[in-house]
Amino acid sequence: ATFPGTLTICYLYGILLDPRILGAFSIVGLFSLGVVGISMAVSAYASSIEVFVTVRSTVQLYFSFFSTLFFSPDVFPSFLRPIVLANPMTWAVEAFRQLSKPGVGLGPASVLVVPSLAFAALGTIVYLYHNQL
Repeated sequence: ATFPGTLTICYLYGILLDPRILGAFSIVGLFSLGVVGISMAVSAYASSIEVFVTVRSTVQLYFSFFSTLFFSPDVFPSFLRPIVLANPMTWAVEAFRQLSKPGVGLGPASVLVVPSLAFAALGTIVYLYHNQL
């Protein structure tokens, strides 16, 4: 669903046949890498598939509702704004919004490189440590 969804959004942004589509797929790929890393870390300690799915769903809800996906940061109460601004989905959404501007390349995706690689590394390390591989 990610590939067709990204293509649809790129069409709506008017960048379907534009080099900025590489930026769009970079953003989606980097954000997905970070989410997979978090899922790996959670799965290492989950005692059952039910626990894993519950925790993963909770994290996904946090990413969605405490991000700028639906609302601007100004709408959130002041005590929630730091959480919203530290949310990786906020970074991905804002990077995607930057793609609507002409002349933007892969720059917006660069904000996700370090956190996504850190989450992926954390997930890998936790999983390997927990499973003694």
